[in-house]
Amino acid sequence: MEYCQYSSRYDKFLAGEILNAFDPALSNAAIMDIGVYCIAVCAHLFGAPRAMHAASTFLHNGFEGCGQLLLEYEGFQANISYSKVSESIAPSVFQGEKGSLTIDKISMPGEIWFHPYRGEPRRLDYTPDKNNMVHELAEFARLAAAGAVEHPGLVTSAVQMAVIDEARRQTGIVFPADNA
Repeated sequence: MEYCQYSSRYDKFLAGEILNAFDPALSNAAIMDIGVYCIAVCAHLFGAPRAMHAASTFLHNGFEGCGQLLLEYEGFQANISYSKVSESIAPSVFQGEKGSLTIDKISMPGEIWFHPYRGEPRRLDYTPDKNNMVHELAEFARLAAAGAVEHPGLVTSAVQMAVIDEARRQTGIVFPADNA
């Protein structure tokens, strides 16, 4: 999976202006801003990886601008690529023994295609939401109205945070708030 989006604030960073999107003092990094979309899909579909390997590229001010994760599961791996300093034109791809699925934009899918190893590719019947946050907002409203906090997404969130924490440990992403 990949999510690489050239930040609208990166040109200002390159010109010497450090905005919040590239300020590590604000406990920000590309993995937390962009990479989390790919991590969320893996956590939701596959759960916690049995092992992982992380690599990051840092900008001159210590901000993590892009990175790679290899998540190991029983019988397969998930390779994640994310960036705030480059734009990708490639879709996310799920490869299997009978073919591949491509998703045009993992953070907000618009088109999903199945590419069988034998036969013609076909677009899957999928209608994207105009705003893909509607489901999260509806669940939040339901929980608030019920005065509840327990829901199935908590397990996925815990896996996401564990992956991010381990990636930060492996790559040396440390924020001032970590030592406060």
